[in-house]
Amino acid sequence: MLSNLTPKDILKKYHWKQWLSRPFFGFMPSLFEGGNTKEYFKKIGIPKAEYSAWIFDGGYWYESDEIFEEIKPVLEKWLKTHSLVEITSGLDKFYQREKKIISEYAKNPNKNLDKKIKHIREVMRICTTYIWLAHSLEYFYIKKLNMAAAQYIAPDKLDEFVRLATSPKKLTATEKMDKAILSGVSLKKVVTQYAWIRCRDGFCDPYTVEDVEAYAKNIKPAFKHEKVKIPKPLEKLFAEARELVYFRTQRTDVWIELVFLSRPIFKALGEKYNIKFSDLKYYPLSSLIAGKPRRLPEKFSAIGYKDKTYYFDEPQIKEVQHELTTQVKGAIAQKGKFVGTVKVVSTVADLGKVKAGDVMVTFMTAPNFLPAMRLAGAFVTNEGGLTCHAAIVAREMRKPCVIGTKIATKVFKDGDRVEVDADNGLIKLL
Repeated sequence: MLSNLTPKDILKKYHWKQWLSRPFFGFMPSLFEGGNTKEYFKKIGIPKAEYSAWIFDGGYWYESDEIFEEIKPVLEKWLKTHSLVEITSGLDKFYQREKKIISEYAKNPNKNLDKKIKHIREVMRICTTYIWLAHSLEYFYIKKLNMAAAQYIAPDKLDEFVRLATSPKKLTATEKMDKAILSGVSLKKVVTQYAWIRCRDGFCDPYTVEDVEAYAKNIKPAFKHEKVKIPKPLEKLFAEARELVYFRTQRTDVWIELVFLSRPIFKALGEKYNIKFSDLKYYPLSSLIAGKPRRLPEKFSAIGYKDKTYYFDEPQIKEVQHELTTQVKGAIAQKGKFVGTVKVVSTVADLGKVKAGDVMVTFMTAPNFLPAMRLAGAFVTNEGGLTCHAAIVAREMRKPCVIGTKIATKVFKDGDRVEVDADNGLIKLL
């Protein structure tokens, strides 16, 4: 069913707040077109679910609690008779199948190009349906976990209990790469299998053998998870939560790897319009498929509602200005205290700034940030909850970490000396 709402209506219908900063231009957000609809949720096994609206504006994803509340009853009803293992297993089967198909496509990208592109667009829509699902599940699961655990765990131990009890047992792609390196697999083979992990924006250069060689020098065996006794009435709930934490990384890894494997086909599509691959990132895929290439500026807006997506050459939401401060507060991801020099990391290109003992301040970490995270003494993020990447890695590395500050990257700059007091969730400018 087509939407009759205008973009202005969509902006007014929901209360939008700045959510996630991502280094995306026009191409990557365009892969989300349609993946929010009932049609695609049905394809992944959850009929009637729908993430009704989304906005990517001026380099930020925006969220609305009202949208999460709309989808919440459908997901809660579905979970009464299903489990998240069905989702993660389904995603893995989808990934294994499409990886083979797209890898075959890439051997001769120009052959049946239009057919291949249409298939890949469908694959990307399904990938993004899984992405919307993970965010929607996380929205109500965290509240549910805290409320349930509060009946058995003392208030001052609650956050730590939830963090430890939700640590997943399944390995992510990055953990598998680390394991391969530590077990002596040749770096050439490691690169063949995992080079894509570096390419979270879809267009940056993949890992080389030299990159992995430098990366390998700072790898340490993973810490053993602290054992935590989960009260019997909570065992099923926390088993689902561990699956959700794993799913959160799994769904992005699948999307990023399939985008990476599709590069030869995307390059061939760009060549059709005399667009260099390095410039292709500015063009929504839908405009290329329609034969009407539209180059968007670096700061643009994409507004999706139901099965419609609208693009604008400038942001449609005015960014909120924050008052100047020398202290920032967030949520505790890993306790501890650390004093160091700030290095603000926005993209992969900034990772080289981080030296041993620095404090990494960023919007949110990702697997391709690990080389710098191994050097940093503490992490501070604008975004994130207890199941986010930074929180998981901080627990593994036993490094102080404060997440969800919202404004850390705007308050602190390279060279600032700060104290990260992750026992109390505070970061202070010294």
